Amino acid sequence: MLKCRIAYLLILLVTFLFYLFYPDYLSFLALLFVLLLPVLLFILVIIASRKLSGSLTLDLSSACKKQEFSVQLQIRNRFFLPLSRVKAAIRLQNRLTGEQKDFALFFPVGSHRKETVSWTMSSEHCGQLLISIEKLSVYDYLGLFLFSIPNPNKGCVDIIPNCQEISPKIDKGTQLCLESDLYSTQKPGSDPSETFGIREYIPGDSLRSIHWKLSVKTGQWMIRQFSLPLNHSVVLLIEFSKPTGNHADAIDILLDCMFSLSYFLLLHQVRHRLCWYDTQSNQLEQLAVTCEEDLHTFLHHILQVSCYTDPALALQCYGQQCVNPASHFFYFLPSNAPANLHAMISKFNNHRNTVLAFGESPSLDAASASFEIVHITPDTLQGSLDQLWI
Repeated sequence: MLKCRIAYLLILLVTFLFYLFYPDYLSFLALLFVLLLPVLLFILVIIASRKLSGSLTLDLSSACKKQEFSVQLQIRNRFFLPLSRVKAAIRLQNRLTGEQKDFALFFPVGSHRKETVSWTMSSEHCGQLLISIEKLSVYDYLGLFLFSIPNPNKGCVDIIPNCQEISPKIDKGTQLCLESDLYSTQKPGSDPSETFGIREYIPGDSLRSIHWKLSVKTGQWMIRQFSLPLNHSVVLLIEFSKPTGNHADAIDILLDCMFSLSYFLLLHQVRHRLCWYDTQSNQLEQLAVTCEEDLHTFLHHILQVSCYTDPALALQCYGQQCVNPASHFFYFLPSNAPANLHAMISKFNNHRNTVLAFGESPSLDAASASFEIVHITPDTLQGSLDQLWI
């Protein structure tokens, strides 16, 4: 753009000298044309920018790490003149890791046309990847002016963790249910202390299930469905604290571990809870996993979380909210262990505690009196999980 302006100034200088040494009608018209041309182009570029719009289309809503997916940018020009150069400022942002990258695309657009620009991309780290058009810019035909307009349009892709085929050993005691106040929202059960739902009577229903007051009120037999207790003897809690160094790699590895372990427990019909601290709601979130749909829900929510600086924020919230002990408590820690980790975990009164930590952590080894430590690296991920005793 600077080169174009310098070139224009040189042309203006030559035209002015031509008029100065040869003052006639032709040289005057030439000078007048060179002077008025930028004004005309400036007006045209402002009008053209208001006739421009863009949108993004993604071919996938979720993808694995390093899996390529297609992104389409559709630009519509409602101006009566073609645009020689349009700039689209694109921003990529990973909500989980905080990584951000900006780049620009340049292309022409015909008059009253819709142009599509496609490219493929991938992400090396887990998280919800936001792809947005920050602004659209229109250049004039000589490259002297640039007029930008905001174009708030975005799409997102969930970059999910890898699921490893693991084979840890399951203790039969893990299947024994502990007391819990959680109930299924999808299936009725036999616990009369909680009501799952109300429905009409079907021949064969137990008379003990009849809701007498509601039946009298509605004039037809109504059945009270009892709730199904969800006793989760295994708890998986992940910490999204920022470790020193490349925290994106640490979060990736631990998410792979948590996802693989949860899927293994689901396949072996071991009910369990997934816990994490949500930076959007500012509270500890818990999800009971009883089917694959629950696991997909967990991934969609957790990939939108942002990392935080407190090294044990999720663990502190878990200690404040959860009073029921677990037969096995798994704690996924990406950063160095806090000084009071031993005291925090021991007060839960869990039967067993396992801390899965990224890399080597001497401070963690020193505080391991109340829990088992498993150091996770990219090379030892599957082998370490295979050695677990659940």
